[in-house]
Amino acid sequence: MVAPTQLPGRAFQSVNRVSDLLFHWRASDLSLKPVGSDTAGTFARASAGGLVQGTGLRHHLDPDNQLRLVGPAPDQLERWEWVQNASGVYVPALRLEGARTDGWTFSEDLSDVAWTKSSATVSADVTLAPDGNLTADKIVEMAVTVANHGVSRLVSPATSVDTDTTFSAYFKADGQTFVKIQTTNRDAAAWASWVNLTTCAAGTTNANHTIVVTDAGNGWCRVKLTFDSGSAGAGVTVAAYTAPTDNSGSFLGDITKGVYAWGLQIETDKPFASTYIPTVGSTVTRAAESLFWTYNALPQPMTVYAKFRLGGLEANQQIVSVGKGSNNAVIQIRSTSTTALLLEYTDADQSPVRSVAFSGAVAAGDVIEVAGQLTASGQITALQSINSGAVSTSAQQAALTLPTIWGESKVYLGMRDNGQNSFASHMAVKIAAGVRTLDYMRGAF
Repeated sequence: MVAPTQLPGRAFQSVNRVSDLLFHWRASDLSLKPVGSDTAGTFARASAGGLVQGTGLRHHLDPDNQLRLVGPAPDQLERWEWVQNASGVYVPALRLEGARTDGWTFSEDLSDVAWTKSSATVSADVTLAPDGNLTADKIVEMAVTVANHGVSRLVSPATSVDTDTTFSAYFKADGQTFVKIQTTNRDAAAWASWVNLTTCAAGTTNANHTIVVTDAGNGWCRVKLTFDSGSAGAGVTVAAYTAPTDNSGSFLGDITKGVYAWGLQIETDKPFASTYIPTVGSTVTRAAESLFWTYNALPQPMTVYAKFRLGGLEANQQIVSVGKGSNNAVIQIRSTSTTALLLEYTDADQSPVRSVAFSGAVAAGDVIEVAGQLTASGQITALQSINSGAVSTSAQQAALTLPTIWGESKVYLGMRDNGQNSFASHMAVKIAAGVRTLDYMRGAF
């Protein structure tokens, strides 16, 4: 199933029925303006940035319900996308990510000499790519009996010792229905995993690989594979080979068969893939995205709520905060690891800091709802629901006097002052006066 190409009339419009909301932004409005405000939030990204969606277009959704194609020039537009929620319904979301670099050149041209061919040739620009352009290549087998027919490349820049690195690419069956991804780490250990391109599902997976496969529409699958770099030596390689079956060995290649490939990307020393970053003759860095709104309400008993689909997580990445900066009063929701979120609150002196973990491990692809409660005495409680599941509630933390003002009169989404931006597709942010349940915050609009 793919997302619709425009919004169906007024399906996402609603009426503000709750008077205790201090702040409310929702992606369904396809606007950076909070509900009831004529002033948009401040968005920034100092580079180009696009999206590849299952509609077959790299695009933004405009507030006028039209598709806007991303051109080759630096693009400062925010990135709207369709996200499938826990009920299977596609809804708009705002994609925000930290800075990432695609370390490989010629990400859409496997015929270039930068790619090493093994018992295979490459036919360039032979079918429509996931972005709708005729730029996808075919990896074609040679008529020899070997295990590996495909392309490979050194990871660049070089990996650090014993760190995760992530490869991603789009593949489509054409004669062969599997692709084998093989990594060779610094210790010269070769690990292989297979992906079924008919079902867009991982097949036999090496224990040292973490694979996520998503249906990119029109027969395309996006494969994201993370592996440890190892400790000895220096060179690390990744290869993509055609395969006739799952866990295949040597086979006689067929010069009419192969797989389509497009958008091969390497993110060195990163534990998960970001959205696709196209390259030609040079590597490309997509700059971090930032967004904030003016927020004039003073510290008081309140509940901060956010709903988002997680793209991936590292430690100390921020989801949402009121206030920002060191030695300032702030309440924020951030990560503490690759699987855990934390609610944190401090007064103007930042000593002590109150913090409490949200219950339940989170993972890339989860649709997450979090709510942080702050009482009149400065006690905090963390509430969380993952994929519309049961709401978990933390223990309430010790009291800490409320400050008179926040460190900054702003609401920040997906960014921290130390540069640790989160990777997520955001659907809503709400702040309500009073201590409210997560169910209450869901319905508050």
